Amino acid sequence: MSIKRLIAFAVVGAVAGSVAAQNSPPAIIEQVAFVGDPAPGIPEFVFSYLTKARIDGEGNVIFTAWLDGPGVHSGNNTAIFYGPPGNLQKLIWAGEQAPEMAPGVVISDLIWAGEHLSEAGWVSFAAFISGPGIEPGFNDRVLYVGPPDDLQKVIQAGDQAIGCEPGAYYGSEWFGCNSPSAMRRTSNVAARYVGTGRAGGVPA
Repeated sequence: MSIKRLIAFAVVGAVAGSVAAQNSPPAIIEQVAFVGDPAPGIPEFVFSYLTKARIDGEGNVIFTAWLDGPGVHSGNNTAIFYGPPGNLQKLIWAGEQAPEMAPGVVISDLIWAGEHLSEAGWVSFAAFISGPGIEPGFNDRVLYVGPPDDLQKVIQAGDQAIGCEPGAYYGSEWFGCNSPSAMRRTSNVAARYVGTGRAGGVPA
């Protein structure tokens, strides 16, 4: 069986080796999605490639998929899906209006989204954006966090980096908090120091 055709399985139940697993029934393995399946919430589109899924304790999964269908192009060929086996739903789709951004600012790409799930049912992912007021390579990436039906923008590239010296900004290639001389990871989000001389999201 081709690894590119079989995409994701959900383990419904406690994770093997965990404390809960010691008193839990055997896990159930279920198919989540398959290349060629219809993409939920996107009529006439199908999955063309699927990334590794992440799973929470309730059996919900999250993963990025590449899509194929009528009118597909580089601006609408990726989406993130969320839910349990048999009830996947579209979380976000490239080409859609970007949540909590000005009208006309859209999701331009979901490559390297770094999607995650929490046991509380929250999701997180990063998205490239484009549109009015968005400068490629400076403020064109956003980190979203929240319940699947209430996504919140928590970081945008070009923002002042929290806890860093004035003039240290979140970069569009990586997110997090950096000093000019070092890089580190916080909360599974990579970080890069961009530079000084920018204010209000506009190059100096």
